Amino acid sequence: MMKRLEILIGSVGAGGAAALMALATGLTTTAMVTVAHMMLTGQLSGPVEALVCAVVVALLVFVCVRPIFAMVGAQLDKEKGLEASLRELRQMQARLRESEDRFRNIAEAASDWFWEMDANLRFTYFSPRAEQIVGVPTEFHIGKTRAELAGEDITTEKWRRHIEDLENHRPFRDFRFIREGHDGRLQHLTTSGKPVFGEDGAFKGYIGVGSDLTQQVEAEEKAKIATERLATAVEGLSELFVLWGPDDRLVVCNEQFRRINEPVIETMAPGTLFADHIRAALDKGLYPGAKGREEEWFADRLSQHADPPGPFELERQDGQWLLIREQRLPDGSTATISTDITLLKKNEMALRAAKDLAEEANRSKSEFLARMSHELRTPLNAILGFSHVIRDQALGPAETIRYADYADDIHASGQMLLSLINDLLDLSKIEAGKYEIADEQIDLEETVDAVHRLFAGQAEATRLRLSASLPTGLPRLRADQRAVKQAIMNLVSNAVKFTPAGGSVSIGAAVENGAMEITVTDDGIGFDLKHLDTILAPFGRIGDPGTHSVNGTGLGLAIVKSLMDMHGGDVRLVSAPGNGTSATLRFQAERVGPAN
Repeated sequence: MMKRLEILIGSVGAGGAAALMALATGLTTTAMVTVAHMMLTGQLSGPVEALVCAVVVALLVFVCVRPIFAMVGAQLDKEKGLEASLRELRQMQARLRESEDRFRNIAEAASDWFWEMDANLRFTYFSPRAEQIVGVPTEFHIGKTRAELAGEDITTEKWRRHIEDLENHRPFRDFRFIREGHDGRLQHLTTSGKPVFGEDGAFKGYIGVGSDLTQQVEAEEKAKIATERLATAVEGLSELFVLWGPDDRLVVCNEQFRRINEPVIETMAPGTLFADHIRAALDKGLYPGAKGREEEWFADRLSQHADPPGPFELERQDGQWLLIREQRLPDGSTATISTDITLLKKNEMALRAAKDLAEEANRSKSEFLARMSHELRTPLNAILGFSHVIRDQALGPAETIRYADYADDIHASGQMLLSLINDLLDLSKIEAGKYEIADEQIDLEETVDAVHRLFAGQAEATRLRLSASLPTGLPRLRADQRAVKQAIMNLVSNAVKFTPAGGSVSIGAAVENGAMEITVTDDGIGFDLKHLDTILAPFGRIGDPGTHSVNGTGLGLAIVKSLMDMHGGDVRLVSAPGNGTSATLRFQAERVGPAN
């Protein structure tokens, strides 16, 4: 019954429950009065009397039970409130236990550890993880101060500032220190803390977290050592090395790379774009092969860098050559390694030049043999022909005057043949290193005069003006008399051969800056100086139409050059087509004696 009443009051409230009970009582009383009246009088009571009876009874019941129901309702409300409070308290306790369990699980699972400190700056709590890391039971730390657990010299500036932060209740972050672990191994630790204050502002202590940085520090140290070793290895490379990052910016380069790019050293700083470095070097003229086509070269180089085609050669400043290898790395970086191949390139060029020279010498030899056969046959044919006529006296008795002329021709042809043979022998001796010079004091005036007399008749026969003019007091020359005379003769012979009739040939000498210079000048056909190397080479003759009709083996100037080389001097030629030639024998000052 009481349970039902509680349910009713809980559903409609105390007032509603009292009204319902009053109504029910009034209706019940009315029914009872009506039934009693019928039983006593034998007839129904009137409706008005029944209604008044019901109302009166209901009001009396309502007035009587309402306070009771109100008390019951209030008690029910209180019980409900208490039950709700208890339910909420139980929920809070469950959440708190869940939170504590979560915190404990996190604390146990975390690589860090948590700690608490009271208002006296003494530790009151350490999470279990601390014992796993430092190897000491957490109870050992409880009640101790930060200084007592330092593990380091607390008189240092670092510790002085840290203790000062604690005493002044300041938060701190990432305070690092080193302690010796239970196994004797040094541990690198860090801790951070935050002060806790009550509602009244009173300091209550610290909460904080600690971390073990040992593996991180050891890894960083290993990485540092590895980086230093790598840097040392890169710096020690004989090759040029540079690493460009995924964004094509310079990461690191070695001294070899910096040295060759010293004119653009400002582009050696990390972070420089590859394109900016190449552009700067191009503007400074560090790529001779790009001259005249800079923009095309620049575009090609960027394309090569973006998609390395394999090793390629690159010419740098000062005649240096590099073999460049570029490699794209998995992270998008590009490593550029360049090898100095300058010596190999020079050897290659030298071999190519030697090959060209050998081919040229072979061609010259073939041409020489063809010319030599002609040069030898011409005087031999004359010798054989004229001697046959004389021997057989084909023109009559030996007294015939023409036999004397033929004898002169035979003599001239013999001299020509002897000259050719002498030239060949001299060149062979020079090339074999068998030609030895014997220094003596030479009077150039006598030597030049002898050469002049030797060619005077030939010059007169070809209507040339041959002159020799030397200054008075010319010093003596220390040299090989025969070699100097032969060199001058060869120069005069060439001048006479390549100067048309009516021209002039002159022989002169002078001291210039201490050196003796003997010059043979003509106003003959001359030649283009681009053929100079050919002319000075053995058997060298240029294919100029003006020289085809001139007899010669191409040995004269080659012998002159070799003789001057043996004296430590040189031969200099100045010429131009149609403007004659000036040939100078120059002896160094140490071979020039006092004035004659």
